[in-house]
Amino acid sequence: AVEIDSYHDRRTSFEFAVNAAGVQRDVLRFNDVEQDPSWDAVWESGARVDAQGWSAELRVPYSQLRFPRSSDHIWGLQVWRRVQRTRELTTWSPWPMEAGQVVSLYGTLKGIRDIGPARRIELLPYAVLGADLYSPEDLDPLLDGHDAVTGLGLDAKIGLGSNFTMSGT
Repeated sequence: AVEIDSYHDRRTSFEFAVNAAGVQRDVLRFNDVEQDPSWDAVWESGARVDAQGWSAELRVPYSQLRFPRSSDHIWGLQVWRRVQRTRELTTWSPWPMEAGQVVSLYGTLKGIRDIGPARRIELLPYAVLGADLYSPEDLDPLLDGHDAVTGLGLDAKIGLGSNFTMSGT
């Protein structure tokens, strides 16, 4: 996993994690230790298993991070790996397990220059197709009532500043 505190406020971060099967997880952290797993970023990853173990590659566009406009940035950074079978947790920046903090213990990443917040507009169309198999008509054998359920829609997220996003469906 890679966690980025792009505000460098030591309270808020964006976590991007992937396992050996390529399953992604993204989480918004706030108040140093709280989590919002419903946060959904758009990013890419790949995982590869070989004789030495496994490796992962992550591609996180700047548009998925929130950060203030500046010519020179300082961010918090944490990289970690968990081995479930041995209950091992390895971190880039020291993180004592008994500590009651998370984001405030990240290391510091310097040297990020000449980037600005991206204009954030994300549109995701969707289609739904299903069947209503358990309608009240099913109780009466004289009524033939299996209705098709269909729908089209669009999810939209529009950035209205570096720390405010409007979402709609």
